[in-house]
Amino acid sequence: PLNENGRAVAELTREGFKGIAFDMAFTALFGALAYKYFVKDPDLVPIPLALALLLQGTLNLGTSVLIPVCSIVSILFAYWLFKKSKKLMK
Repeated sequence: PLNENGRAVAELTREGFKGIAFDMAFTALFGALAYKYFVKDPDLVPIPLALALLLQGTLNLGTSVLIPVCSIVSILFAYWLFKKSKKLMK
């Protein structure tokens, strides 16, 4: 049997569902891990979010590429904010 897009239903459930489920779990896991840090310190949000939106909009990169790139940028940005606040305290 075919679905509305003309793809076989058996193919979608047998082959495609595992990939779709893994992509969603991967995104949900990293989103849940980052959520508590973003809520606690909202200054960390704008740069990684802008970068993710820019990369997704221009290069159409997948989630498996965006998450590590944005994680590294977020860590570097947080380190920069830490150093900046430490300098201001002196």
